[in-house]
Amino acid sequence: MAFVKLQTDVLAVPRPGLVYKIWRESHPPLGERIDFANDYRPWREGQPLTYGDRFKKE
Repeated sequence: MAFVKLQTDVLAVPRPGLVYKIWRESHPPLGERIDFANDYRPWREGQPLTYGDRFKKE
């Protein structure tokens, strides 16, 4: 929901065309970020978290 709110606040294009991405983007577009967040589940295959070292372990 945070990505959708950010997109609507700045009127961003969630899935720009390839030429626009190559020429203008320095980060992945919001649509790709949302897809990554929805699909990132390495624990299902027993793999470690790719970015697990960036979180506090309690």
